[in-house]
Amino acid sequence: YVQANKDSKSMNGSTYFMRPYSGSSKIDFGSKYMEDDQIMVNAEEGKLLVFPSHIYHGSHPFEGDINRIIVSANAIIELKE
Repeated sequence: YVQANKDSKSMNGSTYFMRPYSGSSKIDFGSKYMEDDQIMVNAEEGKLLVFPSHIYHGSHPFEGDINRIIVSANAIIELKE
């Protein structure tokens, strides 16, 4: 997050991650790392989130006095021998 202000809360500008399949089963690949059905991360200036793209994710709309500014990108990591 490049810019976020104190109005950022769990339902105001946060990023969320969801398990692909809700319920008690955690054997699918996307749920391997998540104990809950949904995780919310509050927007904080200077915070960096790195996660695999196959995990369902999104962000809640933000309302505040200043704009929330984020930078997002996709990367491919190739291991060389």
